Amino acid sequence: ARSLGARVFEERWTGDFAYHRNRCQDRCNNDWVFFIDGDEELQDVGNIAEQLQQDDCDGLAMTIHCVANGRVEEELVAIRLYDRTRARWKYAVHEQLLGLEEIVPTRALLMAEYDQSFEASTRTRLDRLLQHAAEEPGDSHYPFFIARSYRSLHDFESVVKWAGEYLGLDSGEPREAEVLVWLVEAALHEGDLVRARAVLEPALQRHPNYPDLLHLQMTLAIHRWWEASTRGDPRYVAVSR
Repeated sequence: ARSLGARVFEERWTGDFAYHRNRCQDRCNNDWVFFIDGDEELQDVGNIAEQLQQDDCDGLAMTIHCVANGRVEEELVAIRLYDRTRARWKYAVHEQLLGLEEIVPTRALLMAEYDQSFEASTRTRLDRLLQHAAEEPGDSHYPFFIARSYRSLHDFESVVKWAGEYLGLDSGEPREAEVLVWLVEAALHEGDLVRARAVLEPALQRHPNYPDLLHLQMTLAIHRWWEASTRGDPRYVAVSR
């Protein structure tokens, strides 16, 4: 990196991602920062240049494909280009960028390729999340990402437990809708259509335009159609003569 003209600063690793990201952005010369991890590659710049011209834009979000074992294991949307004068990083694990108000989506694509299995990397982060959750029980950040990690591992019993922990904090955050999606998915995984509908109906009342909830509504409608079709209610059976 030095041979290519970069300024390189070396520090002892503390295990706190937010701390090191803040240290990095404090050393930058320009207000706007693009950050990329060592296991990532910007595959498509999309319409970044165009979206940067928008008024009152604080940051740009892009899609990240997490690749392990030769396939995309998870798809995320995250801010990777932002005005550092308006934001600071928080949380040691699954660090979050706080302070930005106007986030603009882009068509840019990052590929994150894990050198270990997706499950192994997820479990490593999960252990640290559980530790921090015990130390800071009132912070919604930890139950949210713990539930998401268990969902990635297909441990739906734990998803239900930690989604309940998150919802019990009543944080009022927009990502509540995503947590409700996970609860419906958990019920479907267990084949409990009654519970899935019981979760979905009030969730749609709270978040009527959340795409994943609408998709699950269609999924459950198909299940109900199949039940009705196979049950063969005699009132609706046409009698031919």
